[in-house]
This record gives sequence, structure tokens and C-alpha cells, in this order.
Amino acid sequence: MSFTPRTSYGNFGSSQWMAYAVARTGVAMPNCFTYATARISEIVGHNQSLDGNTKVAGAGDLWETHAPEFSQSSVAQVGDLAIYKGGYGNYGHVAVVEVVGVNMAMSQSNYGGNLFDYVEVPKNVGSYYPGTALRLVGFLRHKELGTTVSNSYSEKQLINENGVATLTQDVNKRRDSPTGIIAETLKKGTKLTYTQKWVGNGHRYISFVEHQNDGRMYRYFVAISGSEKQGVDLWATFEQPNTTPSYKLEDEHGWAKYKVDQVQIRQDSPTGKVVGVANANTLIEYTQKCATDAHRYIVYKKDGHNYFVACSPTKDRSTAWCDFYAENPGKVETSKPGIDQSNVKHWGVDLSEANRESDVDMSKYDFAIIRCNFGEKTSDAKYKDKKVEHWVSECNKHGKPFGLYCYDYAHDADGAKLEAEYAVELAEQYKPTLGIWFDMEDADSWKKKRGLLTKEHCLEMCKTFCKYVKEKGWYTGVYSSTWWFDNWLTDGLENYDKWVAQWDSNDGNYNSDTSYRGTIHQYTSIDKATGIGLDKNAMYVDFYHYKVKADKPLEEKPSEPQKEPTDDKKGNDEQSTVESKKTLLDVLYELLKWILSLFGKKQGDK
Repeated sequence: MSFTPRTSYGNFGSSQWMAYAVARTGVAMPNCFTYATARISEIVGHNQSLDGNTKVAGAGDLWETHAPEFSQSSVAQVGDLAIYKGGYGNYGHVAVVEVVGVNMAMSQSNYGGNLFDYVEVPKNVGSYYPGTALRLVGFLRHKELGTTVSNSYSEKQLINENGVATLTQDVNKRRDSPTGIIAETLKKGTKLTYTQKWVGNGHRYISFVEHQNDGRMYRYFVAISGSEKQGVDLWATFEQPNTTPSYKLEDEHGWAKYKVDQVQIRQDSPTGKVVGVANANTLIEYTQKCATDAHRYIVYKKDGHNYFVACSPTKDRSTAWCDFYAENPGKVETSKPGIDQSNVKHWGVDLSEANRESDVDMSKYDFAIIRCNFGEKTSDAKYKDKKVEHWVSECNKHGKPFGLYCYDYAHDADGAKLEAEYAVELAEQYKPTLGIWFDMEDADSWKKKRGLLTKEHCLEMCKTFCKYVKEKGWYTGVYSSTWWFDNWLTDGLENYDKWVAQWDSNDGNYNSDTSYRGTIHQYTSIDKATGIGLDKNAMYVDFYHYKVKADKPLEEKPSEPQKEPTDDKKGNDEQSTVESKKTLLDVLYELLKWILSLFGKKQGDK
């Protein structure tokens, strides 16, 4: 089966496939479910429902309940359905994979948004759709596309080969795959340093990864032959790469704080093995620098190796991907090895219905923070996390303490109070010992779309929620990112704890210490051992820190609570009360005598 990526909407809206999809789903465009139904029907060449005879409530439910023609996969292929869970209303999201490269390109539609979007997103399971709370749980592959794997490009098919190619004619430079979008047309005489090759589609290709000015990295393909046979109809000449370093290391000590995401960290040389990435706000202490024909780099040492991180897309200083400091600007993030873990008391996870039950063994962790609700309580309780009972049960089974958290969807202070009331109601049921937390973010752009993404609004929601929870006797605090705490959640939260999301390079390792910011640090969203998406946390205090009568919330109380006296104290208090009463009676008696004396004098004068 030949696969042609759809990169634009065109007249797709008037196609037979869209007519079928609207009739099948009962939902007009724009809508992710309707679009995906139409697109997969177009791909396989016949009407194809996504959920078979059982209609699901949302796109996220397709992972468990899908048509029998689909099977699950953890690796993306063109034509796959990308399934996301979470997001607004927990309906999830479904899109269609059009191109697979370093990342993947998808076509999609969004309810309340555009009819069509062609977007590039991370392809690893467990990753989040950029700027949202939607988490990729996997891919659904139609049985008729199973044979396309061997006949189409796959990253696994790349063959490692280092060389330099000089083009002998103009050739297109394609992004993400040999049939991907044309990034530019390279002119005859262009020299290209490549690291991989691929054969197929009637050509031989060279391949390499480049950073763009915005810091993003892409894989590119350039055809160097009009035939799949080696040496036939060549479009380039070849030479071995210069193994002599074209750069000179210079000593310089400083700190670089990155402003862009996904900048590769390479081992031993600027073209060496990729061992990690630096993201926006990552802070790297470096001791050397260098420049090549393509980039400027900072260099740091670890375990006997030099690590190179590009700090500019050009050799000169005209553009920079980071800000430089002569002194440490503060504990933000670090890629330094061997980070001190002595402040960490416990290691744990935070969980919701987005986590698969089979992916988490609570016996391996010290604690968990579990989502209990996202939004206020409604008549159908759709805003209660579907797996809160399961995760609470798992914690109790393994004797692990847990806390609860509420993801904010409040329109105003009244809504935030209702969210707090619902969270407290659930806490009274489940008895958490690590408090009730308020998740303040806008991962799915819900606040932004409604004009609520302001510092004033977000602060008010946090204050309202935490005030109510604290008044009910529960330990409480706010979850958010370092950026939010530094820029928006800056005033009025001094009396509440902080649960800080700071993922650093997000490589599954604990790479920085945020104990100066709060008592819990969410340091990654990846389980390093399995590659599965899993939020992991470090706790900087002992568990008893959070126990504020969590087993029995306090009732409404005066500002100065009355303490039950001991028996001895009761006796003393009773004696003191008697003496006080006697003193009062004596005063009243003397006052009465004085008044009567006045009356007596007046009577004598008459």
C-alpha cells in the first residue's frame, strides 16, 4: 500500500470520507475524532470506524476500546492513530501520524479550534503534546497498514556511515523522511557532512541531523543517486570526513542558561554520540568553549569525557540559544553529573488515570501523589479521576503514604472553592497523609482560550483553594513549574508549600536540587528503566511534616483553639474561677454600699 502524507486540508472536507465520518460520529468538524475517522478511511480506501460497534465517550478511550481492525503499538509508523489521554474534560485526543523522523508530524483537527492542523510533536510514548496536559499513551495501527513497515521509511532502517558528499546537481533536501516536506533545494556544489544513509523509494539517500535557529533539531534526507544500486546514476561525489578536529578548545568558566528546547548534548566531540538534551531554563556550568563551521559550543567534563552543547546556530556570536553568566545565577537547573542527593528523604511518583496500571509497581516507591479531581464536582462526577480508587488501593496495599491533588479548571474564586470542597470531600473518604495539593498550570490551554491566563487570576485561584483546604485542617500546597513560581505565583503564597516541576534534561535522572523552593520536586516525566511516561518526584522532608490531623480534618474553629486541660490544670482552673467570682461579688457589694450611702445622705438633708 502506497502512503501519501496529508499536509493540508484542501477539499478534504467535501470528500466521501468526511461525509462518512460525520455520519458515523454524529459530530461536525472541527473535531479530532471525526477528522481521524475520515483520514484513516482515506488511507485504507474504505469506510473505517475507530471504535467499532462500541461508541466511546472520548478519543482517549480508544486505547482500551477500539475497532478490531486496529492493534496497539508503542512505536510510531505512518498511518497510525496517535492516542492521547487527559486534557480538558479528560476526553483525550486522537491524531494521524503522517511523517516519522526525529519527531513525528501529525494531521489533526480540534474541537473549538481549526479544521486542520499539521503539527510536529515528540514521538516517544509518555511525552506530552506541547503546551497541554495530553499525554501520548501509544499508537493504533490498522491491519492493512502492517505491510507498510518494511516498504516505507523507518528510523531503524538507517545505516550508520560518516562521510562528506558534494552535490553534482541541484537536489531537494527533505525533512523527517525520504518523502518528507522539502525544506530547501540545495545547489550543485553544496558540501554535506552526513552520518547515516538509507536506500529505498528508487534512490540512495544520505541523512543527518541539524539544529535550526529556533533550537529545534530535525533529520534531513538528500538523494544522492537516481538508482537504488550503489554507484549507478550518482548525483554527488564522496570523500572521507576530516578526522582532524576542526575546532580548538579554549578555556572559559561560566554558566549558560538556555532559552530554547531540545539542544543536543554530545559526547567527546561536536559530532559525537547524543547523550541528552538541554531545554529552556537548563543551566549548565562549563569550563571550555569552541566553534566549528556550523555552531559555537560550550563544553563541560564528566567521567573523563568532554560534553559539547551548541550555544549558537552560527559560528559567530550573532545568535545565541542561551544567556551567559560569570557567576551562578541561582539554582535553576543543572546538567552537571553526580548531583548531590543528600537532601532527598524519599522517592515517589504522581499518578492519575493517564497512567497504565501495569506500568507502575508501587512497591518500588516511597510515596505517591494521586489526582483526585480536575475541576469541581458535577452531577455526573465526570471530573473525578477514574483511577483514584485504584491508586489509593495500591498505596494502601503496599503500605505507602499518599497525597491527593486537584487540577485546576476554575473560572473564578467561587469555582476554586468548589474544587477545594470536592477535593476535601474525597480526602475525607480516602484519608491521605501527604496533604491536598493544587495543580496550577495551563497544559491544555484551557485558561488561555477563555482569557483566564493571567497572573491575577491564577494567584486568586491558588489562594482560594489553599485557604479553604487549610481551614478544614488539611496540609496544602501548590504544584507548578519553576517558571510559574518565578513569574506568576509570586505573591500571597508564602504560607503554603510548593511542589516544584523542574524536569531539567528530562532524561529520567534526578539532575537538580530544588529544596530551597519547596518540599517536593517533580524531576522527570520518564521512567528511565522502561522509557514509559511516568512523573517521578523527590521529597525533601520526612512524611510527618505533612500530617495535620489528616486522619480527622479539623472542624471550623476560632483563631485561638481551646486546649483540653489536664486533670491538675482543670483543678487549678476551677479554683481560679471560684476566686474570680468571689472577687467580682466583693466589688459589686462595695459598689452597692456606695450607692445606698448616697441615697441616705439625700434623705437626711430633706
